[in-house]
Order: sequence, then structure tokens, then C-alpha cells
Amino acid sequence: ISSVAITEKFAPLLGVNATLKNNLSVNLEYRDGRTLTLNTAAGQLVEACQRAITVGAGYKIAKFNTVLKMKGSQKGVSNDLTLNADFSFQNNQTLIRKMQEGTNQATAGTQSMAINFTASYVFSAYFDHQINKPLISSSAYPTTNSNYGISVNLSLAQ
Repeated sequence: ISSVAITEKFAPLLGVNATLKNNLSVNLEYRDGRTLTLNTAAGQLVEACQRAITVGAGYKIAKFNTVLKMKGSQKGVSNDLTLNADFSFQNNQTLIRKMQEGTNQATAGTQSMAINFTASYVFSAYFDHQINKPLISSSAYPTTNSNYGISVNLSLAQ
């Protein structure tokens, strides 16, 4: 046997989702995972760890057509406006542990932070912003990505 791998993953390890009486919802989630790979020929252990925490909140405005003062009824269309915002932080890292030398060396990893916002009604709007920062400067560059847009759903059925 040249190598043996063990993977453990808790997704989520801890999680709480709650909706309050005033239509406010909150969520909290912690994820943890690790993969250990033992290479007997090279005498090393490769450890890849992933940890993430997400905190979010949302609010549902019931009967949003009434707030906009829209007349008439539309069948099949939700009258509720749902707003959601999430903030997440994730840390990934890979270490090589050389058993004969007794040394540890970081080989890869990133720290990521993301902000997500969505608004859903007859049309949906979204905004995602993600920042990635490498733990080792020689392997990658820091990056920032932003996505935003609007989607419209049209139903021709009665």
C-alpha cells in the first residue's frame, strides 16, 4: 500500500436557523473538514483542512403588492418580498508533515471572505462579493470577484 487517505467532514458541525414572529430569520453555521493522506514511500503526511463560518439574516415583507399600492390580483405570483444577506469566512490550508525530518511545511491555502445579498419578488436581484487571499504568496495572487444582476421570471400559465 503506497498511500492511505482519511477524510472527515462536518458540514455543518454546528448550525442554527431561526425565524422569528416578525418574519426576521437568522442563521449561523460552522463547517469543518480535514483530509489526511499518508504516503509511506515518501515518509510524509499531507493534511488539508477546511473551516468555514457563515452568518446570515433575512426578512420577509408579506403582501408587498399592498406596500407598492398595486391594483388587481395576479395568480401564481408571490406577493412577498424576501431579503437575505449572508457573510461567510473560509480558511483552507494544506500542510506537508515530513516524518523523518520532523518538519512541517505549508504548501497551499486561501482565506476567503464573501458577502451575498438577494432580494426576491417577481424579479430577483442579487449581489455577491468574494475576496480570496492566498496563505502562501508564491502560489497565487489575491483576487476579488463581484457579481450582481437581476433576473425576471415570466409565467404564461393561468
